Amino acid sequence: MSTDFNREVNDILFKLSDINLEEEVSFNLAIGEKLIGGAILNRVVNIVYKNLKRRHSLLDFETVFQLLYDANIAKAQFCKNNIANLCEIMETADFPFALLKGAYLITNIYETGDRISNDVDILVNEKNVGKCKKILNDNGFIQGWVEDGLFIEASRNDIVMAKMNFGETIPFIKKTDNGFVTVDVNFSLGYKPMEDDSIITEMLDRIVIYPYRATNLVTLEDKDFIIHLCLHLYKEATTSEWVFRRKDLNLYKFNDIYVLLVKYGSIEMYKELAKRVIHYGAEKECYFALCHTKEIYTKLGQMEGYEEMLDKIRPANLEYLRQIVNPVEKVVYEYNMDFLDWIASEDRKACLLKSG
Repeated sequence: MSTDFNREVNDILFKLSDINLEEEVSFNLAIGEKLIGGAILNRVVNIVYKNLKRRHSLLDFETVFQLLYDANIAKAQFCKNNIANLCEIMETADFPFALLKGAYLITNIYETGDRISNDVDILVNEKNVGKCKKILNDNGFIQGWVEDGLFIEASRNDIVMAKMNFGETIPFIKKTDNGFVTVDVNFSLGYKPMEDDSIITEMLDRIVIYPYRATNLVTLEDKDFIIHLCLHLYKEATTSEWVFRRKDLNLYKFNDIYVLLVKYGSIEMYKELAKRVIHYGAEKECYFALCHTKEIYTKLGQMEGYEEMLDKIRPANLEYLRQIVNPVEKVVYEYNMDFLDWIASEDRKACLLKSG
């Protein structure tokens, strides 16, 4: 498929993945066939399905979309149960922590099935990783991986090396009657461990607690939550490992940011968000995420105060926006096309050239 055709498909997908969509959307059969795969890859099936159904635009795809929709509803319920169980487990923690990303979004922001997740993420200071590990181990979680439906336990060397070289532990996994539950313990805001985790300390000093079922869900304050999403998106969108696996620019990551920017958005909030970004020294990462989210969800550009926020955090040099990094081999690549063509490219690896 040509980049032009893929971009046309993406333009439709961007609109249909907007939970606030108001305009009519039309497309032909060829685009419709690609939409299904695109919605699955980008984990926005249920939002797309509901927007199509409201507009009676499902054409010949209603049966397929309905099956996918029902499966996501079931998966979201499984996620919600796992989140509630983890919240109960973490009630015994005597250290600060916060549940990240999907844990809050699935339970408080999206309708059931509109957002699914393959794991639950926890943020802690590095010094408290051991305490968090003990709580999880005491409740049946073991570090390792699931391959072909089988659990493979990590060796002690695997665990130690991961903690030394990455910003999160090897996943903690527990087998249940309904499948495997995965918990990722994060102690850094980037790909590598942080020399100074004072930003994490500051974020955890501002945690927000929401009642959830018979327990409480502990998460980040709204501006910190958005900043964390931006940092996470930037990490995956610019790391070669994620790019080569085509897990770098999944639409749900931009959608998460967009949904919160609309929900909490105001002139005052955007001013405070810019101040917080600058305070953390996270202009580079957040400008990347917020600028590109606006390219996908153009409605953001019409929101009062949004462009002014971008102006305040815009780095002086924007060459990094087209750079991909291999942090292990310390190699920097570049692509020579605009961002929306980059998303539409089916072979991003072939589009990269070594920088310098």
